[in-house]
Amino acid sequence: MSLAQQTEYENASQVGRTGIGSLGRIAPLSRTRQSNNTKGQVRPVNITLSELMFTGRVPVSTWTFVFAIHNKLWISDLTTLYFGKRVGMNKLIYREKLFVPDNRLDMEIGITAYNSYGDALSSSEPMRAFMLNDKNTTSKLMRLDEDWTQLLLKFDIEIKK
Repeated sequence: MSLAQQTEYENASQVGRTGIGSLGRIAPLSRTRQSNNTKGQVRPVNITLSELMFTGRVPVSTWTFVFAIHNKLWISDLTTLYFGKRVGMNKLIYREKLFVPDNRLDMEIGITAYNSYGDALSSSEPMRAFMLNDKNTTSKLMRLDEDWTQLLLKFDIEIKK
C-alpha cells in the first residue's frame, strides 16, 4: 500500500486524505531555569588599561595607543614611558553591554602603538574573561614586540551582574 495522497471528489468539493492516521497533540517539554548561565545573558563589560611598561633602544619615549574593540576605537593621549618602569594608567578604554555566553567572554582586541621615534607596533590579540569570582574581574597581560622594542600592557576586564 502506498502512502501517496488520495483524492476523492464529492459534490464538487475536494477532500484530501493521506495514508497516515491523525497524530495526537504534542505537549511541549518544560524546562527549569538554570542558574549557571548556560544560555548566556547581555551584561555590562568594562575594560581598563591598568599598567604599561616599555623596553627598547631609548631610555624615554612618548607613545600614543589605539585600541579597537567591537567596532569602537579608543585613542590615548601622549604617554611618556621610561625604560623598564611600570606606569599605572587606570584608563577605562571600553564600556558596553555584550552577550556573555557560558559565563565567559571571548573577543578580539586590536592594538596599535607608535612613538615619537617612528616605531610602530601593531597586533590583534584574543582577550578572554571568565566569571569565576565575586567581583567578576580578570586580568590580561599582552606583549607587543618589534625590532628591539617591547611593550607590556595589562588590562583589567570586569563583567558586571
